[in-house]
Amino acid sequence: MIEINDAKLSHYTKRIKREREAAEAASTQAIRELHLRIAEIYERELTAIRSLS
Repeated sequence: MIEINDAKLSHYTKRIKREREAAEAASTQAIRELHLRIAEIYERELTAIRSLS
């Protein structure tokens, strides 16, 4: 069994939250989409880490 790094999970969770908040506050659609894409990247990483356990 692989040990999950709680600090890394916490980091990704915080980044996802920040990116989603930034998307909500974005002034243009392009910036909003950029923040949402970044959040999706972190979500995939988080899912991958969790699936290893």
